[in-house]
Amino acid sequence: MTWRRLLLAVAVLLVIIAALGLIEYLRIRGLTQSVTGQLSRLHEAMTSPALMLPSEGLSSLRHDMDGAAADLTALKDVADRYAPLVPGWLPEARELREAPPVLRLGLDVVRAGHYTLAGLNPLAQALTRRQLSRISLSTFDSDMASALEAGAPQFALAQEAMRQARAARRSIDTGGLPPGLAEGVNALDAASPRLDASLKLATAGPALSRTLLGLDRPHSFLILAQNTQELRPTGGFLSGVWLVTVDKAKVTRLDFFNSSDVDDRLVQAPVPPRSLVITLWGGIWTFRDSNWSADFPTAASQAREFYRRGQGETVDGVIAVDEVAVRNLVEALGSVTLQYTGERVDPSNIQQKLEYGMSSRFWSPPESPTLPAKKVLMKGLFESILLRMNQGLSFTEGGKVVRSVLQNLEEKHLLMDIDDQPLKALLHEYQWDGAVVKNDGDYLMVTDTNVGFNKVNGAITEGLDYQVRIDDDGKATARLTVTYTNTSRKTLTTCQQQATFVSDYKEWQEGCYWDFLRTYVPEGSKLLGTSFVPLPEGSMVARFGPEMASTWNVVGAVLWGKQEFSHFFTIPPGQTRQIRFEYALPATVVRREGDQWTYTLFVEKQPGTKAIPLTLTIVAPSTMLPTVWAPYASPMTGNPVRLATSLNTNKEFHIAIARR
Repeated sequence: MTWRRLLLAVAVLLVIIAALGLIEYLRIRGLTQSVTGQLSRLHEAMTSPALMLPSEGLSSLRHDMDGAAADLTALKDVADRYAPLVPGWLPEARELREAPPVLRLGLDVVRAGHYTLAGLNPLAQALTRRQLSRISLSTFDSDMASALEAGAPQFALAQEAMRQARAARRSIDTGGLPPGLAEGVNALDAASPRLDASLKLATAGPALSRTLLGLDRPHSFLILAQNTQELRPTGGFLSGVWLVTVDKAKVTRLDFFNSSDVDDRLVQAPVPPRSLVITLWGGIWTFRDSNWSADFPTAASQAREFYRRGQGETVDGVIAVDEVAVRNLVEALGSVTLQYTGERVDPSNIQQKLEYGMSSRFWSPPESPTLPAKKVLMKGLFESILLRMNQGLSFTEGGKVVRSVLQNLEEKHLLMDIDDQPLKALLHEYQWDGAVVKNDGDYLMVTDTNVGFNKVNGAITEGLDYQVRIDDDGKATARLTVTYTNTSRKTLTTCQQQATFVSDYKEWQEGCYWDFLRTYVPEGSKLLGTSFVPLPEGSMVARFGPEMASTWNVVGAVLWGKQEFSHFFTIPPGQTRQIRFEYALPATVVRREGDQWTYTLFVEKQPGTKAIPLTLTIVAPSTMLPTVWAPYASPMTGNPVRLATSLNTNKEFHIAIARR
């Protein structure tokens, strides 16, 4: 009898435990579905241009954010408690065991989102008080800047939460996760960089609006129009320049110059850089080549000086945009109607308009009777964009414009060098000023300069292969291979460097690619070997100044704390060419602490370029194992360890090398 009662009691206990387990399991499933649904909605809202700034919209999002945080916290508690005890054969057992680090990552991102919304609340309330249904440039006055400024403490907390999220992400390898968790991490990886960038813009917003909109006093800026199809170090050939004066969010002056019309020919031009003389056979240095430097603040300073010499005026800052930035902005606006012609420009024809602005309908306005038709288009397009933005945008349209500006800043199609010191410091911190970045570890920047008097860069594909070999003593050797292919189909027997004038823009887009390649690496790097690249026979310096051609030196100066290596070469249509540099890196690049070594690499994107493919390979001593971390990506381990990515933005890599 005693044994029967004992067995019955045990059976009842097992039933109760099973029931409680089922209840807990169902609770976990319910929480999981709740979190998945809310995070999906929050991801959609945070990445949507329709993020509603009126306070009721933010209140709804904050409510969902709080709900997601509560559910994530509950799930994390359950996972921490039950994960070590769950038998492997139970449903979702693997998810439960792998969940804790993923949930910590999710909580960090949700906290960042919560603080971001809290920081936007003062701005949302200010907009609500004005009962606005549409916004324009004039909407953002000093009161709006102050409202955004009031959110700064919350934005700082959000940035700290994102720093913690990046640290949490480094411990997660999606390759070993169940599909559901891997999908969640991938979604966070996609959304997190945008939230990072949005926080930068929110933090810099007050200083940007006060300065660029002239809220405190009138400000004047040079806006450089760069053509990426004729690539130059800071983004492209200077086709033209706008002089814009802004006072209390109103444009009070707008002048446009062809780049060749800025200089005063009666004023003696400065001596050009030696590399410009050799690669362009430039006897004088003029405004249109002022962006010869790879460091945008340096180039902007030179552009200011040329403008002062030629036009007798000084400005408060220099901004550079390329046609990609213009295209992105027009796409955000949907369409604009051109001044002077009344034509509609939208994403489907903006590139064509920029390239083929020479049709008979693009007449020269009376104030600029000699302005080339394409430059008329550029002047009219700028005025049309301003008019469109001043007519008022819906919150959805305004969100798209903000996203476009942010994308252009992050991808370096929009660069700013501004005198205002607080803003200047923020632009530099966020790498929006186009400066050569200073860092303590390894560094790489590849810049191409089209010196062929054509627009052939659209037909050029480029790829970077960077290999770093670390020996037993911790010394590192780098091998960089740059591969170019000229996909243009024009038939040529020889490549001749010379200026040509064509009736059809498309003719400029086909032909030989004349490139002045500059590579920037850490100061103290020693060149060990490079490709044999004789100066091209068809170059102007070879034809007109052979004595100067013989003085070319691959190893250039040390600038901005970086060593320059360079080559000057040409690639005929349909051909591929590889340029290689091999060099010893400074001893300080690899830091050693016993059996734990660290190596960091910062790769800076050239402004104006597309997402150039980059392959990174790290080879460590055979007794050691390197692991590579990149922001919002799974760690990769191996020896050698190889990573493929693309330079849509600047990229930084952290490599830990441990004894096996």
